[in-house]
Amino acid sequence: MNLDLIFLVLFLILLYIFYRANKSKFEVQSKILFMYRSQFGLNFMDRLSRLPRSLLHIFSVASILTGFVGMIFILYYIVKYTFKFVLAPSINQPVLSPVLPGVNIPGVGAISFFHWIIAIFIVATIHEFSHGFIARFFKVKVKSSGFIFLGPILGAFVEPDEQQLSKKSKYAQISIFSAGPFSNILTGMIFFVILLLITPPILGMFEYNGIEVVSVDPDYPAAKVGIKPGEKILSVDNKKINTLEEFGVILNYTKPNQDIILETNIKKYTITLAKHPDNENKGFLGIRSQPFSSEIKKEVKYKYGAFIPNALLWIYQLFKWLFLVSLGIALFNLLPFWFFDGGRMFLTLLVFAFKNERKAKFVWGVVNLFLSALILINLWPFIKKILLFILTPILGI
Repeated sequence: MNLDLIFLVLFLILLYIFYRANKSKFEVQSKILFMYRSQFGLNFMDRLSRLPRSLLHIFSVASILTGFVGMIFILYYIVKYTFKFVLAPSINQPVLSPVLPGVNIPGVGAISFFHWIIAIFIVATIHEFSHGFIARFFKVKVKSSGFIFLGPILGAFVEPDEQQLSKKSKYAQISIFSAGPFSNILTGMIFFVILLLITPPILGMFEYNGIEVVSVDPDYPAAKVGIKPGEKILSVDNKKINTLEEFGVILNYTKPNQDIILETNIKKYTITLAKHPDNENKGFLGIRSQPFSSEIKKEVKYKYGAFIPNALLWIYQLFKWLFLVSLGIALFNLLPFWFFDGGRMFLTLLVFAFKNERKAKFVWGVVNLFLSALILINLWPFIKKILLFILTPILGI
């Protein structure tokens, strides 16, 4: 039983009840996007906008520079790894994944419901408040704030007066658009520093009992010797493996055609490594893995009991997700795509460069169609799972 998915379903039911009870306060766009408007936080945005002007101009310039660098990076990253995924789907993962409770994100794992709802609330609030107070700094009225939901995908928004915004300089407009992602990057860095400080003492309270094979890539060394998902990796070349980090360090120092002895709970395998798809100078085993299990150290449990170490581990995981969600939302929002912050930044830049709104929108539209295809390709495995989950019982009937 997946409790996180159950909590998610219950949460969506409560959202639907809230929508029905407050239907007049919602705006529905295209029958799939629901926006709930309020005046929450507008006074606080006004107060923030009264910070020293020189400080806010530094913030604005930094946000613009960071925004366009981030846009170039995320565009390059998605294009590169989407093509890798298309050319070799058996050994490459999609580069995009929905962040939803119970949904496994390659290389990261699944977020729990309560970590998800807290992280989304904090990150989205920081993002939108940043848009709001920079808008007020440039004397653009903020008409409302609120939250949006597209199915299970939640978000927040602030609504500046678009007429006032369109009359401001391109510098002011792009500053407002880039403020949200930039603030998420800044706070993500703060969460990362906190993680560096709390990781050793918290994780040091636990013993880790190996790692588990999650999947095996066809036509690669692990598959050829018969390793199966579910096997527990115990050692590599007689060096005991307790954590993913230890396993990664050992594999990072291997070479193509190197023989290793990998011991699992089933048997010992002698494996000749292949070339790594991303680095031909590194060895490649061809598996994906995750932690097998962990338990509180006996001396820690004796001194503190079970509740305190588990509570601290929960807090550690919260900061891990705050860091990942902050960075993920910031970069994804910087894509030059439709209504994303990056999309509005890119369109504003094109209008400035071409001095012709029609040409600018044509180029913008072409880029958006290309990005739509890339996003669909990456999300297709997830969409297919949902369709199979829904249609299998129906087709079975």
